[in-house]
Amino acid sequence: MSSSVVDLPQHPVVEFAERLSRRLDGVSEVPLMSMAPEQKRSTLLSLARSRAQLEALQLRLLAEAEQSEATVDTGARSAADWVAIETRQVRRDARSDLHLAEKLEGHEVLSEAMGRGCVNVGQARAIMAALDKLPPHRRVRRERRAARSRGGPPR
Repeated sequence: MSSSVVDLPQHPVVEFAERLSRRLDGVSEVPLMSMAPEQKRSTLLSLARSRAQLEALQLRLLAEAEQSEATVDTGARSAADWVAIETRQVRRDARSDLHLAEKLEGHEVLSEAMGRGCVNVGQARAIMAALDKLPPHRRVRRERRAARSRGGPPR
């Protein structure tokens, strides 16, 4: 019996990231002066929504990379540290992103709103900070209500 390499289909997120990069390369130097004012306004809004969605995807991927230890073999202490090194980003910022990504996992409604582009990262950080300031008994009640609304058992 012989073994052969099986061509697995590319993950949709990998394919998306590659296509996005190619498309951005293609429009990076396109002149913008010829756009009508309405096109400029609508495109600014569309890009803001898309950016929020892209950042939500990036945060989800960062959390998953951390949980699955996808960067352990690189010697980096965390997925955030690896991203910081590879993208020449300030580690504090990358770690803050990972912290937000991990916290979002427990806040389904906020995470979904980010995925739809209705909430951007700055807004999500502000919302999470406000939630963290709630007294513990308020948080428990909020979590119970959320569990009941999802059909789960209250804690």
